[in-house]
Amino acid sequence: MDIAHYPAVQMFKGHALVHGPGDAPFGLDDKLGLTHMMTLAALLAQDPGAERPPVLLIGRPDEEVGREAAIIGLAKTLAERGVDFGYTVDGLLPYEVNVENFNAAGATVDFPGRPVTEPAGADHVAVILGGVNTHGATAKVEGHRPATRFLTEIVTRLEDAGLVPERLLPVRFECVVARDCDGTAVFAVADQAARQALVDAVEAVVSPHIPRGATFGFQTVDAPEDAAPGALLDSLHYIRGFLADTTVQPVAAEDSDGHEGYSQPHRITPRGDGVQLMVRLRDFTDEGLAARKAVVQGRAPKTAAVKVFDQYRNMAPRLAHRPELLDYALEAGEQVGVAPKKLPIRGGTGVDPFLDAGVPVANLGTGYFAPESEKELTSLETMAGHARWLKALLQVIVARRAG
Repeated sequence: MDIAHYPAVQMFKGHALVHGPGDAPFGLDDKLGLTHMMTLAALLAQDPGAERPPVLLIGRPDEEVGREAAIIGLAKTLAERGVDFGYTVDGLLPYEVNVENFNAAGATVDFPGRPVTEPAGADHVAVILGGVNTHGATAKVEGHRPATRFLTEIVTRLEDAGLVPERLLPVRFECVVARDCDGTAVFAVADQAARQALVDAVEAVVSPHIPRGATFGFQTVDAPEDAAPGALLDSLHYIRGFLADTTVQPVAAEDSDGHEGYSQPHRITPRGDGVQLMVRLRDFTDEGLAARKAVVQGRAPKTAAVKVFDQYRNMAPRLAHRPELLDYALEAGEQVGVAPKKLPIRGGTGVDPFLDAGVPVANLGTGYFAPESEKELTSLETMAGHARWLKALLQVIVARRAG
């Protein structure tokens, strides 16, 4: 980790950093938000005379483990208790305030098997691809690269050189479910010259991303029993055309920032004699998301089966009638000498059940870098600043409502 490769960490220069072991996510989503709330509780206990509204501090891990029913039940309880509004403490950048987030959908594209002949007498080489692991929200600033894109670019180079499928053939590929920017591809390799061409292509594609965490390796393996070269080639050709499609821009998450959406082919999984490709679709407008869904379906060959499903919605339309939630947070920042910014959430924050129950909920930043990756870090300085900001927020709410 250095500022040269990650300019966004400039904000933490000179701070006392808090980070994990560097080989797995530290869990700052949402340990850090819980830390801020517990620190706020301590500040309130130390200053019992401070004015504040009645407040509930709630830690809810249910979003992260898929217990949607628990969130719906909590939202109903809050509405029944007359809770007027709230904030999630689940954002990313220091002192950001969010009143809009992505509309999200996903898609699966299933490519059926079709026969493709391996090179005669071929050996089999596994190419272990380690991508640059980031959250979709920060893919551009962190230089995200998934193994699916690496493999697509590698095979494109080999096809352009006239080596696929006659002397080199990708026969199997599977992404790592727990870290789907990584994956292992197996190639049938005709001879030593073809093997060297494969090595050269992998090095050319992956090496520029090594400073940000990409890796690659090679291993001689047995022929896989579930090889599906035809389906795999079809999926890679689909990804290549999909990433080049100009209908809705940008496409890849690593090219998207701010209010831009993305359409990310992120995981390939063997399925019987075929393969399944998973695609993430994100956009801030209903029209944009619909256009991205149409591209997924329109680019698929007739032999492929496409399923599209909705995931979560932009909270902006249902918060438009409560602009004071943003105003309170901005004013609180001024009072403690920090500069909150209104920014979109390039992801979701699990507030739909609360909005559905009639409890408006905005989102506040927590102040860290590289969510859900091994690079996660924050600092003691930003942690202290956020706790002061939350305390000031409660005081602003009291003062505004009294006025």
